[in-house]
Amino acid sequence: MRLLVKYAALIINIIFLVAYLMGCLVVYVNPSTFIGFVHFGTLFPILLVINIGFLLFWLITRKWLYSTVLLFIFICTFNAVRGVFLMPWDKANNSLEQSNISLLTYNISNFGGFKQIDPICNYIFEQNPDVVCLQEFAIRTENGKQDLDNIFPRFKEHYPYRMVWFKNQTGPRWWGVAIFSKYPLINKQKVEFESLYNVSVQADLIFHSDTIRLFNNHLESNKLTMNDVKHFKELQNGITRQELLSTTQLFGNKITSATRIRSGQANVLAHAIQQSPYPVIVCGDFNDVPQSYTYRHIRGNLRDALFEAGTWGYNYTFHSHGMLVRIDHVLIDQTFTPIASAVHRVSHSDHYPIMNYFKIPQQTLLQGKVQ
Repeated sequence: MRLLVKYAALIINIIFLVAYLMGCLVVYVNPSTFIGFVHFGTLFPILLVINIGFLLFWLITRKWLYSTVLLFIFICTFNAVRGVFLMPWDKANNSLEQSNISLLTYNISNFGGFKQIDPICNYIFEQNPDVVCLQEFAIRTENGKQDLDNIFPRFKEHYPYRMVWFKNQTGPRWWGVAIFSKYPLINKQKVEFESLYNVSVQADLIFHSDTIRLFNNHLESNKLTMNDVKHFKELQNGITRQELLSTTQLFGNKITSATRIRSGQANVLAHAIQQSPYPVIVCGDFNDVPQSYTYRHIRGNLRDALFEAGTWGYNYTFHSHGMLVRIDHVLIDQTFTPIASAVHRVSHSDHYPIMNYFKIPQQTLLQGKVQ
């Protein structure tokens, strides 16, 4: 009996270990070429925890060969592990006094369905960042004058410069992305990629006498509606095999389609970043996790502020219906130093904001972008 349990556990461990390794490899595979690895990246934190559980099991049962193999694999894939469970070794040496610019990125989910306008605005003004990048920034056209009179003047008191790009201007609600800044914004334009609902923009921020190119992004959503999620939760109370298959197929088709679109958007955005003559800051809602082609391709040689200066542990930015994932990101030029980066647990939206402090050396800006 013990032998049967041992081999059953080994077979199950091998299955989850293969899935874990596929989650490690997903960052190198363009979903437009091969879609098979995609879901393993999303499930990577769960797969990691399961395999750690097997490592502990083999250690307790004194199966030294199996535990050594698992430990060796974890060491070889440590960078992937760090991307999910943050370990900012050098953060202790940082002080906010070292920073000379701050930035907040926040998907405000249409101001929380227009029910959280005051709390969201008050939160932003209390944080008082130098630059604010918002996604799912929206106004109601049927009540447009009230929204405009309520929102824009309040921001202008704190941020004299802005860029607002509405992706949709045909229905009763306009939504898009927005940048509010204490520093001048010039050369404002859209990053051209195909999408019905999502958008990325770029603007050159004049920081004292120098220039930083800022990208604010809301990449392709997975298009899972509230009805989809509601249906899935209802199935948990009682589900047939056919219902399970149809629901899985529906979710899989939507996620697969969105992932392929995002990979194309990532290619366009990565090219725009490479073409920038100035140092860059890239932020926003990527709708993809660190273990994804989209994130890794956009990041390139940039530094992840939360990765280097966040808090230890699992820092998720999206929280809705049991989904706790990091799909909002802040990437900065190699020559910038991330001093502090924190996910703030404020519940005004289905996303959490990320507050960031950077140090930008003047000599780096004077020299231009480092290739």
